[in-house]
Amino acid sequence: MNAPGEPATTGALGLRPCSRWRHWTPWLWTAVIVIVSVVPAEWLLGAAPERSWSVLASLAHAFEFAILAGLIVWREGAAQTKAWPSAVVLLRAGATALLLALLIEVVQWPLPYRSFDGRDLAADAAGIVLGLGLSAVALRRAACRSGR
Repeated sequence: MNAPGEPATTGALGLRPCSRWRHWTPWLWTAVIVIVSVVPAEWLLGAAPERSWSVLASLAHAFEFAILAGLIVWREGAAQTKAWPSAVVLLRAGATALLLALLIEVVQWPLPYRSFDGRDLAADAAGIVLGLGLSAVALRRAACRSGR
């Protein structure tokens, strides 16, 4: 621990401890999403789902990708000195999350126990938009509190 007034120490990546988590958290969440998306549903639910699509599944997709988009904005936008994350940060976060959603659906297509479903992609996109909006507002509020 540093004494008051001393600069923060850095770790192996040259990042402060909080920054290190900010850097790796989106990658860890991406790994969770990929694993949950490609394993058989029976492994996750204990039994095969009765139907391939449900409102609950769509909400889960939206939730997963809202968190991912928010984590990416948090990682990219927290380093900015202005209150609102830039449009570039929001577009990059949205495009990255949407690309992952599309890649997951393409990977699921040939799997015998999964399928490509446009409704899943739409739920992912809705979650991304929600995550971008909520994270932009959260960063704005944090910046206002810190006087930026």
